[in-house]
Amino acid sequence: MIYTERDKLTVVETEKEIDHLDFDRITEALLERPSNMIYCESEGRLYGIVSMGDVMRACKDGLREAAVNRRFTKLSPGESMRAREIFRERETINALPVVGEGGGLLGDYTRWDNFAEPDDWTLRYGADFWDKRFWPAEPLLLVKPCGLFSWKTEKYAEWIKQLERHGIDYQTVERRDIKDCDEYVRLFFVDEDERRGMETLYLWIQKKRYTAFYSYSMFADNEVIKYMRDSYGVAETGGFLKRLQNIGVHSLILEAADYGGAYGKTLRQQIKKRGARWGHLPESAYDGFFDGMYTQADRKEIANIPVDQIHMKPAEGFLVLEDAESTYYHTKDGERLTVGQPEEYERTVWFYGPCLVIGFYAEDQYTMESFLQARLNESGSKVRVVNLGVTDNTLGMLNHISHTELKTGDVVVVYLPDAGDLEMERVNLYDAAERSGAPAEWFVDSIMHCNHRANEMFADAVCEKLASILSEPPRERAEISADDNFLVDAWLKQHFSDFHPAKHEKVGAIVMNCNPFTYGHRYLIEYASARVDRLIVFVVEEDKSLFSFGERFAMVRDGAADLANVRVVPSGDFILSQRTFPEYFLKIEDEDIVRNVEYDITLFAERIAPALHIASRFVGEEPEDAVTDEYNSAMKRILPAHGIDIVEVPRRKADGNYISATTVRKCLEANDLPALDALVPETTKRILFRKNE
Repeated sequence: MIYTERDKLTVVETEKEIDHLDFDRITEALLERPSNMIYCESEGRLYGIVSMGDVMRACKDGLREAAVNRRFTKLSPGESMRAREIFRERETINALPVVGEGGGLLGDYTRWDNFAEPDDWTLRYGADFWDKRFWPAEPLLLVKPCGLFSWKTEKYAEWIKQLERHGIDYQTVERRDIKDCDEYVRLFFVDEDERRGMETLYLWIQKKRYTAFYSYSMFADNEVIKYMRDSYGVAETGGFLKRLQNIGVHSLILEAADYGGAYGKTLRQQIKKRGARWGHLPESAYDGFFDGMYTQADRKEIANIPVDQIHMKPAEGFLVLEDAESTYYHTKDGERLTVGQPEEYERTVWFYGPCLVIGFYAEDQYTMESFLQARLNESGSKVRVVNLGVTDNTLGMLNHISHTELKTGDVVVVYLPDAGDLEMERVNLYDAAERSGAPAEWFVDSIMHCNHRANEMFADAVCEKLASILSEPPRERAEISADDNFLVDAWLKQHFSDFHPAKHEKVGAIVMNCNPFTYGHRYLIEYASARVDRLIVFVVEEDKSLFSFGERFAMVRDGAADLANVRVVPSGDFILSQRTFPEYFLKIEDEDIVRNVEYDITLFAERIAPALHIASRFVGEEPEDAVTDEYNSAMKRILPAHGIDIVEVPRRKADGNYISATTVRKCLEANDLPALDALVPETTKRILFRKNE
């Protein structure tokens, strides 16, 4: 969260209060100061707001003006903690205006933070983060930020420095010149607020169709990387799928590799000649693509499903589809509707992967999965087909599979661009298209983006491959547990590829949430670091706390920056996560708490500690929180049995009272800022009271 003074906000002043703001005025305001929120003032009083969501809804309705929202949440000065609570409880609110006694706008809080540094990116995504092979082949278009903010200018310069250092192709562009850029580009912004404003302006108001809009803060929130590169290789993926097969879950790969065939070359040439761009079907191509179906208005709605209605959200280390409902597109609980699913079934075919799997450019009944379900129903098979497609990286996809309630006899269908030499059942999309003589008119810009006819063709190819698998009766049906060993190995490779524990005689560890970071946390780190050669501090990555992971990680990183033997890393999905110990975040004592506590600690003791040579784990005494006390007690039982010392450190006190994050939050709620001097270091204060400067 960050506070911005009024003179840096996007404000439209009017002589009198108005009910609508026309797009010309919105365009000029956004080009001058791009933002996710426009504030409307008259005679020195804030009377309304226009969010980028308001603008998008107006565009959907075919309007050229957006309604001014007069019913909005506003804060008084000193209510920063209330702002955090609102952001946590209401995901749709991204900005909160702060007004004075006379109703005038003083500033606002926005939910986004931008704390990740280049070293953090390497840490979070692996040593190959800056390997140009993993970045888009076309140049990145780096958008020059608003010059009013010094930190944005600094981050912009750092981006350029890192891109040039690693030989990654890029170009720079002014905001006003984006309109002249080729649409086949990826636009990068140093700030999420600016990204949202410019995305709304160019995608919605000006109807451009750029490949993607990314922002610096999205890296901090672990989002962009999911779209930019795969973080796990084909061989490792094959190993994961083979493990599933060994325990009774079959696998089928959808492959989009053209091995130099004449058909593929001709197809791509014809698509390119038609003038298609990534994800964008020209209206001139509608007739051939929709094969005479639908009205022109309906064609436009279906063709724009990827931009208008398909959204992804983070969920336990992977992405899922958000719930949505429209004429042609329905999703619920991360699953796109597959038409014709039987109420009673003996096994399930699960689909994972990007565009083709989700079913871009097709209504529910014409996705590959719905066609396959129809074929299986016709054959009398009692098989359910489930569409869990999403635009995620390979590791995210495998994590998604591991969280699915699979049973023996089920089939997992995954998309891999190139399955290489994997000796596994596969359907090559190019081969299937060539056998059917599929014309270029069936595709948008690649074989992955296709119409209903191609979906039916691919479904038939999948059905043919599944015939032998489904003809065999499954073993006794049983739920399959997640393959944690594989996923832990992947996580260790991602975050510790440059860490060589054998170089250190004694390695220790601390797991911290730091909501926020206090002198108590600092004392624990100092105590532990003085007793080991190398100390790893795992910051709880689950975003279930009042302060975001980006903020908490920055607090710990900056608060321990002077301790040379301390390494601060994200905790991942396997240490105090929603997956391993949900009670920690709910602060409840339920019937599962003992089981989950033991699972979390045993996973650490058996898989993580040995890989990193961790010999000691340090914890602070817990005199108040029963759930954390139960966790500490379990560590004392479990860790020594695995050769790991558990060192409990007395809590630090201030004025005779224990220093705790709870006390800090109470001081912030009461706006008792002087009391913070004895509770938190300056590095924490800089983040608690961070201004957009």
